[in-house]
Amino acid sequence: MAAVLAAETALVSLETGAAFAADSGTPEVTAASDTSKSAASSADSVAAALLMARLQDRRIEVLSERTADSTTYALPTGELQTSTYAGPIRQKVDGVWHDIDTSLSDTGASLEPDVAAADIAVSDGGDTSLVSVGKGAKSFGLGWESTLPTPTVKDDTASYDLGDDQTLTVTALAPAPTTPTAPSSPRPCPATTP
Repeated sequence: MAAVLAAETALVSLETGAAFAADSGTPEVTAASDTSKSAASSADSVAAALLMARLQDRRIEVLSERTADSTTYALPTGELQTSTYAGPIRQKVDGVWHDIDTSLSDTGASLEPDVAAADIAVSDGGDTSLVSVGKGAKSFGLGWESTLPTPTVKDDTASYDLGDDQTLTVTALAPAPTTPTAPSSPRPCPATTP
């Protein structure tokens, strides 16, 4: 514990209350900005998250440890805890992790989820291709027997008025529940020496 504490420096801005963490093994400084008058709930590195967790006496997400199906937290005790999910809860878009968001947006050629773990295209009307889903070399599609009307879209659902009080509905769903399947037991964080 003393080795970890000796390798970290903490500064707290008296004006904003923002915590700054510097690890003596790296020249860069990570700052936790406080623009909404509440303490930050995540940090870019393990060292910064551990320091913030101790200073704030609560768990802090370690952004550098994110994966599509897990989230790692630094705990005030100096340990790390990882929650693992049954399927992806986020997707990397242009190198940045984004939470899965199946809200449909019109891309011109089709309706597509804002952030999804697969390539999904839902008809925006005027054709017979209802929906297609693809991931890698695998794909699946559903068609409709006649030309689809322009749908009304609400969040993740497209509804097609087929007439005679009949509505065809397509909903883009996230691939897995968003609750962790098994949070791990806290594990000690390996001490680093300068």
